[in-house]
Amino acid sequence: MIAFAGMMAYFLVLAAQNPEPLISENYYEQELTYQDRIDAGSRTLALSGNVHFNATRERITVEFPPQVKDDPISGTLLLLRADVAGEDLSVVINSAPGGSYAEAITLRPGRYIAQLEWRADSTTYYSEEQIIVQ
Repeated sequence: MIAFAGMMAYFLVLAAQNPEPLISENYYEQELTYQDRIDAGSRTLALSGNVHFNATRERITVEFPPQVKDDPISGTLLLLRADVAGEDLSVVINSAPGGSYAEAITLRPGRYIAQLEWRADSTTYYSEEQIIVQ
């Protein structure tokens, strides 16, 4: 019995020292505005094309649908690294008309979740895609 109680105490100490990482520290505030994100995603799906992400170790490129290529585009791109929370990146996008945006950044190889919240012609859109950097 003493050995069992000692093992249980040891495992409790180990579990307390290993915190579960969160994707976002302010998830509650984000949850309150989740319907806005759903509506923005529906507007994105209604466009004539999709947003495409192309990522390498040195650069990320975002191609916007042809329907909004003549509008100035602004927004925020979050690159979430699910396995290493400390390597998440945030990129502010301010693009002149033309339909694409490129940013020179350093990415480590692995899987990222790209979450793009963007505005074109005073309309908010949302796109999300998994990308793999080789």
